[in-house]
Amino acid sequence: MTRIYPTIPIPAGRSNQVHIFQESTVVYVLSINLQMEYIGLEIFDAGTGEEYDNICIQFQWELEEYLGCKWRELTHQTIIRKLVNYLL
Repeated sequence: MTRIYPTIPIPAGRSNQVHIFQESTVVYVLSINLQMEYIGLEIFDAGTGEEYDNICIQFQWELEEYLGCKWRELTHQTIIRKLVNYLL
């Protein structure tokens, strides 16, 4: 998975961190807000821009259920891989 840095207008709150990765023909947009304990993942086709799927986690118990108690220590790529497993 490769991190990409294009200039793409993404609606995100001021305290959101937005991370974009590409793997083969798939683009992952990971939004993290540590203050509000929120993580969102959107998955797109790199060629067409069509959205494949998305997931939003908004509660502490959900973050721990999906990602484990030490979710804040995970790399962005690990978070993406764990969330993708729930979408499949």
